[in-house]
Amino acid sequence: PHIKVITALSTKGIGQTGITQRPYEALFFKKKLITTSAEIKNYDFYCEQNVFILGERNVEELPEFLNAPFKEIDKEIIDEYTLKSWVERFKK
Repeated sequence: PHIKVITALSTKGIGQTGITQRPYEALFFKKKLITTSAEIKNYDFYCEQNVFILGERNVEELPEFLNAPFKEIDKEIIDEYTLKSWVERFKK
């Protein structure tokens, strides 16, 4: 049987700065993200409808968050985070 994945979980390690790879995976696979990193709000793909920040929102809101539809992110924004785009930026 197949398991339907609706969300990804991302937590920061001790002393870690920045976001993990999990937000990018959630972005590319159009999955909701639950994270402990408020820094995600600084990224152009951040959308409160798709990202639940533990510690900032009440955990009692989680069922509503999970049941709400995923909000599509503009393709132009997603394309900025592809490997091809990263390579092109490094070539400049």
